[in-house]
This record gives sequence, C-alpha cells and structure tokens, in this order.
Amino acid sequence: MRKKIRLGILGFRRGAYLANIFKQFPGVEISAGCDIDPQRKERFKEVSQTAEVYADFEEFLNADFDVLVLASDCHVHGYQAIQAMKKGKDIFSEVTAFHTLGEGVELSRTVEKTKRKYMMAENVNYFPHVLEMERLYNKSNIGKFVHGECEYVHDIRYLLLRPDGSKYWRTWFPPIYYCTHSIGPILKITGERPVSVTGMIADGKVLPDLRKIDMELALVKTDKNSTIKILCGYTLPREPVSRWFCMYGTKGMMESSRWEPEQELYLYEEKARKYRHYTAKHRGNKVKDAHLGADYLTIYNFLNAYKNNRKMPIDIYKAADMTLPGILAHRSSLKKREMAIPDFREESIRKQHEYDFWSPDPDTENQLVMKKKYLNTHLESRCHKGYNIRAFKQGDEEGWIKLVNECVGSNYDLNSAQKSLFKSDKFDPKGLFFAVKGKEIAGTACAWSDKYITGKKCTLHMVAVYPKHRGKGLGYSLSLAVLDYFRKRSSEEVYLRTDDFRLGAIKSYLDLGFEPVPVNDLHKWRWSKVLEKLK
Repeated sequence: MRKKIRLGILGFRRGAYLANIFKQFPGVEISAGCDIDPQRKERFKEVSQTAEVYADFEEFLNADFDVLVLASDCHVHGYQAIQAMKKGKDIFSEVTAFHTLGEGVELSRTVEKTKRKYMMAENVNYFPHVLEMERLYNKSNIGKFVHGECEYVHDIRYLLLRPDGSKYWRTWFPPIYYCTHSIGPILKITGERPVSVTGMIADGKVLPDLRKIDMELALVKTDKNSTIKILCGYTLPREPVSRWFCMYGTKGMMESSRWEPEQELYLYEEKARKYRHYTAKHRGNKVKDAHLGADYLTIYNFLNAYKNNRKMPIDIYKAADMTLPGILAHRSSLKKREMAIPDFREESIRKQHEYDFWSPDPDTENQLVMKKKYLNTHLESRCHKGYNIRAFKQGDEEGWIKLVNECVGSNYDLNSAQKSLFKSDKFDPKGLFFAVKGKEIAGTACAWSDKYITGKKCTLHMVAVYPKHRGKGLGYSLSLAVLDYFRKRSSEEVYLRTDDFRLGAIKSYLDLGFEPVPVNDLHKWRWSKVLEKLK
C-alpha cells in the first residue's frame, strides 16, 4: 500500500469541485494548486487551507505532490500532462486527453518512457444508466453489438464569455472535439476500437458572431465493423443536458432517456417480444456528487488502481481511442472525406502523426515560426553547378502551380493562384524566385510583403524544391535570394513559417541565420524536440 497520496490541482473552476470529492477518500491530501484567476485562487482556499497556491505552471510543477489533477482548459491538457510526467507526476486528466495528433503521439510516448500512471477522467462512463447498459451488454441481453448512437448536447452559452466580455476558448472549440462524453461509454461497454470517421457540421445560427458551429455529427466505423453515430453541441437551447445512448445488437436493443431522470432505461429483447422500462440503480455517492455519483465513482476507480498498482481503467490508449474520433471528425468535415483513426498503441503508426500539430484555434500559429535580423550579413549561394536562380517572368504561373501543389500540398488552379498570388496587390514579381536547370523549374521561394506572421510585413514564403533536385543547396539559395530582395528594400527582419518535420529546411534556415520564435509554451516545447533531432 502507498503512503498518503498528495494531489496538485490545476484549474480551480472544475478542479476545486474535484478536490472536494477527492477529500472524501482516506489517505488523500490536497498539497498544491495552480490557477491564474485571483478570484478562483481565493475560493480554492475554502477547499484547502494548507495547500500551496501558484499562478505559474512551471513553479507549480516543482511543488511536492504525487498526482496532477488536470482540470485546466481542454485544449492544453496534452501539453500540460506531458510536462508534468517529465517532472515525475502521475496524471488524473479531465477530458479530452489531447488537442492535436502530435500531442497525442508525444503523450503516449511520455507515459511509456516515464512509466507514470495516467488516467483520463471520463465520468460519463460511470453514470447509472451507462453502468446498467454495460451490465446488460455483458449478460448478452442484446447480443453482439451492431450499431450505437450517442449524444452530448449541453447548452453552455453562459461559458462563452468572461465577465469582462472577452472570449473563452469555447467560442472557437469544435463541439465534436468533446466527443468523449458520447463515444467513451460505448467504447467502454463494447471493447471495440474506432478505425475511421466521417464528420459533418451544422453552421452557427444561434450566436453567429461568437460561434461558427452549433452542432457536429460523426459517423464512426469500428474494428469489429460496427457503426456509431455521435452528436455534439453546446449552443443550442436545450434543458436538461442530453447524455443519451442507444445500442442495437443481434438479440435486441436498449436506450436511455433524453430527459430526466436520465437513468431511465428502455430494453427490448427479441425473446420477450416486448420492451421493459425501468430506472437504473444509483451506485455512487449521490449526496456529494453533482453527476449522479459518476464523479465519485471515477475518482474511486482511479484511486483503487493507483493504490494497488493496477492498470488504469481509462489508460492513455483508451483515452486516445475516445479523443481521436472528435479531432478527425472535424477534419473530415473540412476535407469532405472519411478519415482513418490511428491506433496509438503502435509506434510505427504513431510515427506517421508525430508532427501533426494542426489546431482549429484561429489565434494559434499551427506552424513553427522563425525570424532573421541583420540582413546585411553576406552569405554565399550554395547552388550546385548547372542550376541558376532567377526572378519570375510571364509564363511561370503554371510551373509554379505544379511545383507548390506537388511539394507543399496546395490545391491551386490558375484562377485561385491568380487571385491569391499573381494578381494580389501584395505580390511583387521581382520577389518571386525560381531555381532552374536549363528551362526546367526545380524550386521556388517568394518574398511576401504582408502582415502575415505576428504583425510583421517581411515574410519568406512558399519555399519548395522538387524531390529529385533536393540536396543541391537550392532551398538555401532561393531563401538567400529572398533575403537579398528584402535587404535592398531596407527591411530589418524577415519571418517564415515551417513544419516540424521539415528538418532539412529548418537546418538551412538556421544556417541562414534564422532563429526559432517560441510564440507560446507549446511552440517552445515543439522547438525543443526539433532542435534535439538536429543535434
């Protein structure tokens, strides 16, 4: 048996509530807490008079506690869990587990490398009607699972704005990203794993100035060829919250109520030729838990596994299975195609997604940022013999389109390229350069004079080289031509964006004198990973 378990609470809005439940269990103490909101910090003192309270996350991680109760903003859970485990903390994380595929990969690896305990606290798995549906399924009342439907529809418009009128992260957060409350219970009950997903969006009509999406739908295929439909939304008028589940099997079906009491169940069994309607038994501590005992049971199961050194009920792999469908359903709706859902148990599969840090946050720089100062520094071109660098000339349009579509992943045609580049008032043909071998275009780079990155005007943009021409110094030499273009116009600094996986390009940019710009803590962490690989 372990000694007393010391908790550190991150995020006091939800975290203070969870701390009060943790305190009901013997051998648990609240040792530290962290939140940037002064009012919440004052309220947290009512939970624990002795806990050390911090406003800085890094200082908080250095405090003396065993388990991080991660109840901060949803989109930073993955990054914060990774940092905490590296500091020797075990994790009890609110949903969802991570915000991007790249974070999910690193989170899985960090759990394995550090051997820290990790559980995602999906409390809907422990609601009375869900536990009863699990009991019925395990008794084979409905036979083998064929199809399920689940929804989490919660009107939280009151949480979109802060008291001062500024926007919370919920104003841009896609509803389907919060799918763990929906698909989590069905995955737990059936033991199946999601393998592909298709998503659809219902545009924001309730608060169009605040929310661009009112509802999102996902259709999931599992590894057993079953199907699951997910519905998520949190701006549409509806009371009470809908945590509705429906499951069809080979011998019958069952579903919960969309209304109160939500623990009511309807069960149809083929052998009986009729349905039964009854109320699921309550198994939690109803008096001290706002969610019908579910929060109490979630914490009970975590502590039971933690104290007895058992496998966590919702470990990192199950957490990923519950989190990934939402991320990829939203991406599916944008790309208008079905998306495969990776299995993060497999390192070979994780490796395919380790640099995928795309986020729907409109204020987030999805790509890494670099800048170069002091453009008067003389640098020599590295162009191999037989190649030349020249500026744009009429007739290059089709060649540029073909190059960037193939090498950058763009989808330009002549009309869209004319609109966004060649006929833009921000475009100067003297600032678009090509590396050529004879008449063959081998690469390109563009000087883009716009407030494109962090409000700065001078940007090195669209550097691309055909694979067969790489390794000949062309990217370096094209970038140098752009820098020379800006130098002649008395520019003081130039910015660029790049991807984590473009290690060769990043090395060239570093050789050119560009420096990493860690625009936030997540970028700082990503840069540390990139620079470590370049050593």
